[in-house]
Amino acid sequence: PLKMSGARAALAAVVVDSAMLEYVGGEVIVSGLKARPDLNGRTARVDEWLEDRGRFRCVVYDKDWLEGESVNLRPECCDRPTCERTGEELPCGRPSRICCRRCGKRRFCSKECMRSHRDWCDGLDEERRARAERHHANPHDARNDPNNAAHIETLCQRVVDILQNETGGVFRDKFLEVRNKGQRGERFLVQIVEEGAVGAGDAGLTLFSLEQVDTLAQSSRGWANPRDVVRNYDPKTQFAVMYGHDDADFCPLRTITFNTYISVFMEQVGWLT
Repeated sequence: PLKMSGARAALAAVVVDSAMLEYVGGEVIVSGLKARPDLNGRTARVDEWLEDRGRFRCVVYDKDWLEGESVNLRPECCDRPTCERTGEELPCGRPSRICCRRCGKRRFCSKECMRSHRDWCDGLDEERRARAERHHANPHDARNDPNNAAHIETLCQRVVDILQNETGGVFRDKFLEVRNKGQRGERFLVQIVEEGAVGAGDAGLTLFSLEQVDTLAQSSRGWANPRDVVRNYDPKTQFAVMYGHDDADFCPLRTITFNTYISVFMEQVGWLT
């Protein structure tokens, strides 16, 4: 058999890695798994190309678009259908990277290509639209008790409502500050607290560094979960958020800590146009 020179082999490896990196950050359809056939047909987000293992590190979404288990998949098990752009434009032809959260079926290479699809998707029944909203409103950490799902959704939606209705932009500036510091690897917990009746007073926002959260966790068991979230989230792509209230009439669950992707969160609260 023919042997490539060292330089040609290195170049071939670079080409392969470059092709694999095109998957990272996008979404794929899991297919061809024999050991885990239950995952076939599910959508997964590609987070990293593991060069030494020849696999992608992926997070598989459940039927409600909540993040599920992390798996390592071979490239041949990651299907990228062609972009399904509709309307009067010519077909795109590029590999898809995102799936519509509303219908859960159509796939596109970008939000721009998805735009013409949204009008059609707006006519979906309430059940499907509610499923898409739960993807944004329920970005809670997987370790939360699943029996609290309805309460978790309520608190996550309350965070969105607070930020959507804020005037002055102080909270927005704080989140942007955390985002910018996160690009340097700095970790922060954004805490939002409402005292008294929910919606009747002003909410307060406080930033805690990882060191401050660690200190609080040493003296209070209630800070153990926030500490774990802040230690494990990706500050370059995610926010770590804590919300609390003391209004028993609003929701029996008083506090929640979750990590959420920056782009998804900012779109949900209306900070992206």
